[in-house]
Amino acid sequence: MQEEIRGRNSREGYDLRQQKQISDLKHELEDAKLTVQKLGDKNRELERGYGFKPNPVESALRLEIGDLRSELEAYKQQPDTDFELPEPADLLNQLKGLVGKKCGSTLRDMQVVVEILRGEDG
Repeated sequence: MQEEIRGRNSREGYDLRQQKQISDLKHELEDAKLTVQKLGDKNRELERGYGFKPNPVESALRLEIGDLRSELEAYKQQPDTDFELPEPADLLNQLKGLVGKKCGSTLRDMQVVVEILRGEDG
């Protein structure tokens, strides 16, 4: 009979320890849930702060970057009209200086080359 009482007491002790562990784990789980919720709230707050409300300096820089990009595109669209082609005679002399006096090109050849570069029809 004493063994039966000891067995019962042992089982009751075991059950109490298990219930205590379960209770402790439930508290840990609740704490973890609260932590996750707080971190989620903080994350949403940071996203709102950074994503939708840039500071004035950042806004000004973004506008300036946009203006500079537009200006760059405008320059890219403009043809290079400031480029001045040499006279056909000067071009022929430069060619003869590079190739030699026995160059087969003529002044008329250089005139045609200059017309081609200017986009004129000969």
